[in-house]
Amino acid sequence: MKKPEAELRNVVSDHAVVRYMERVLEINPDAIREAIISGNLALVQKVFNGEIKSFQKRIRLVVRGGVVVTVLPLESSSWKPKRARGEKKCRLD
Repeated sequence: MKKPEAELRNVVSDHAVVRYMERVLEINPDAIREAIISGNLALVQKVFNGEIKSFQKRIRLVVRGGVVVTVLPLESSSWKPKRARGEKKCRLD
């Protein structure tokens, strides 16, 4: 038997969730982007493919092609990104 959360994911897309947060809850996605990058845009672009750890924020940013593709808790070990050729690791702080 499927969990109710799994069934909801099949009925409501992530795109719809983001648009709901933006349009109904009035959450500014650009403010979230800024909070994720925290003024370290140049570092994200420099890493291009890799992982950036922020010990201050306790997060890991996974970067592919100069774009942050996911954010993980620093302690998270359940998800390991595939290593890209020439991948770099950096710390934000």
